[in-house]
Amino acid sequence: MWRRVRKFFALRRAERRVLVAAIALLPLMALALRLLGLKRCYAGLKRLTPAGQADKPAPDDAHQQAMRTAQLVHLAALHGVFTGSCLSRSLTLWRLLRRQGIEGELRIGAHKDAGTLKAHAWVEHQGRALSDDRRIGERFPPFDRAHDVLEQNGARRHTAAPMTQSENLLCACLRDGPEAWPESAGAEFHGQLRQTAAYHGVQTLLYHRLRTSPVWKDWPTDIRAHLQGEAKDGVALELIRKR
Repeated sequence: MWRRVRKFFALRRAERRVLVAAIALLPLMALALRLLGLKRCYAGLKRLTPAGQADKPAPDDAHQQAMRTAQLVHLAALHGVFTGSCLSRSLTLWRLLRRQGIEGELRIGAHKDAGTLKAHAWVEHQGRALSDDRRIGERFPPFDRAHDVLEQNGARRHTAAPMTQSENLLCACLRDGPEAWPESAGAEFHGQLRQTAAYHGVQTLLYHRLRTSPVWKDWPTDIRAHLQGEAKDGVALELIRKR
């Protein structure tokens, strides 16, 4: 442990800030992907980190800085509290680069292996992969630039699929704090909420956000029992995995 602490303080101050930011961002990025999906998550990150917010380094310096940032994200995934998927790591790296005034390019590729489709996400800068095999694009032929795919029909992406009442309630509870059960919600809404929470994988998180709040007792008994059961199953599964 002390060896890691010494290595941490041996880093430059700017590198320590990037490493700490990466450790914090990795689990948040994974949660955002589960709740919002890739398109909404990507659009939200662009709004939170506008281009040109930081001074852009010179091209040669920018690539060296991008490579070092990628190494720090890798260290955060390796030694931090959350490893994350290639997609959550790539989005973390992409955002950290953007905060430094460096425009990275999110890439997503796929290939078939023994009849199974395998996919991978990575970030490129100046046409070169960061923290990945330089020939990753040959192993996972990329789709059109992920940026273009995510930006296409951008004017419609916020209106084409409006959030449902159950999604609005979930987002409000997880983002702003526990919400009272809607008075107008009928029996059909119970099933919709259970399905939506299961689809986004947030039953355990929702349970822990609600159970200590004053509004918890006002939620329907069947919903409370369902969330409690899912939370217990999730904890049990996690304990089994750790053994």
